[in-house]
Amino acid sequence: MDGRTSPRLEEPINRNDKRNAVPKMMQNGDVRGDGRFKIHRIPLCRTARCIVSHVTSPSCIWVKPVNHITEKLQIRDLNTLTPAPVAHENRYVMAPLEEGVYARARICEVDQRTKFVKVLFIDEGISAWMNSTCLAKMDEILSFHPWQAIPVALFKVKPYQDILNDNVQLKWSKEDTAALRGILKKFELVRVEAILNSVPSNDYRDFVKVNMYGMESESDEMGTSITHLFARERFDQVDFERNLFDGITQKIFENFHKEVLTVETLETWRLNFPSENETEAIVEQPILNEATVDSAQIPVADVSWLNEEGYCHKGEYLVNIEGRNTVSPYEFYARPLKMTRLKEASQRNTGIEEYEDNNAAD
Repeated sequence: MDGRTSPRLEEPINRNDKRNAVPKMMQNGDVRGDGRFKIHRIPLCRTARCIVSHVTSPSCIWVKPVNHITEKLQIRDLNTLTPAPVAHENRYVMAPLEEGVYARARICEVDQRTKFVKVLFIDEGISAWMNSTCLAKMDEILSFHPWQAIPVALFKVKPYQDILNDNVQLKWSKEDTAALRGILKKFELVRVEAILNSVPSNDYRDFVKVNMYGMESESDEMGTSITHLFARERFDQVDFERNLFDGITQKIFENFHKEVLTVETLETWRLNFPSENETEAIVEQPILNEATVDSAQIPVADVSWLNEEGYCHKGEYLVNIEGRNTVSPYEFYARPLKMTRLKEASQRNTGIEEYEDNNAAD
């Protein structure tokens, strides 16, 4: 994914202090006051159930967590839009996703000759060309919510490499991408397992390499390996690298064919800013459009809340520490555990009270 470097954590100013520095997440929003928003992305660091939003190539599959809030981040009341003053690369804007719907997007490319821009819809993973005049300003409140689409790369696969032409740059063909799309369409959900990297990255542009399993329903626990299905269908066209175990060793390959701008095929709502007569049918807007910065904050789980929800057990609070997400001794994440009494006849007879813990996420 092209664009400027997009760090997640702040880099220490003094290189000598880098080893002992406590990692600190970068601020989001309009930090510098110049209209350039910082929007974080959902860090995929373990197993998650997702839906597939878009497939650019086997090296770029856009997935969303099952509890994504994409619709709440869209604008359907077009009367509230304000035209974007200037189109600059890497700037966040609101762009027409479909007729009557504006969604969060980032400008990827600007054609200075035609004044057309290519944008990436950060909550969908799809890109599209449009006239820069149809772009709208993004409210800062929308920059406090991470990208809902997560780009991942399929692990242990690469385009077929001919031994006689080993100097040719490997790229994914149209047939490769079409085959993968056809496979993923057969499944309602996917289970993605993030592959660990021996070299940590502080750049959101580095795709997460994953093992992916297709799930026909929510009750399907194991799923079917997408990598194996893809390698079988594209036999002799795709190489399956069994010996890869480190995510850093998986390369990212581009598509052989790139999208070309054709103005004649663009829809009218991607050529002009919406006028008043186009916004007569006003749809009820989700909560986030009318929210303030204060009301959009997630409430703190303090002692009062834990007591009200029944997480206090004999004056103690039990938590499950998320070791993978531990940043430092001063910043770590935990899930409160609720103790519930077991209702079994055998325990009633013994007179001994036994308890089981329930995760707050259950």
